[in-house]
Amino acid sequence: MTVVKNYLNNIQIKKVNELAVVPTLAFMTVPYLIKTAIFAYNKTISKSHKACSGLLPGDKVICMRKFKRDAIVDKLGVLRKALSKCGQTKDPNSCKEKITDQIRTAQFKIKVLNDIMRRTARSAVKNKEIK
Repeated sequence: MTVVKNYLNNIQIKKVNELAVVPTLAFMTVPYLIKTAIFAYNKTISKSHKACSGLLPGDKVICMRKFKRDAIVDKLGVLRKALSKCGQTKDPNSCKEKITDQIRTAQFKIKVLNDIMRRTARSAVKNKEIK
């Protein structure tokens, strides 16, 4: 990951909501575009450890899931911006396929996390009703 950070630090990057956004370059590679999205994901995940520390185990799990979902949403946003930059790569069609696959995966993970969080919320409500 430090390689990605060093690479991003050496290139002028536009910042939006403190997330790395794909820079405008004449030549970009698909791995670079995907690494930028992963960088955005990791940046959000790193905030979760500090925010969720000190919580009770059950609350900590819920907190971490929320941050994970937010991190995937951030990654998804960067991937969508990267998709628009695919025309500037060597092989635009291959780039679009790979980025679209990453977008589908991120959307699926968001859906799964939302379902888990809904079930967790329902079971918490049922536990309160029983007591």
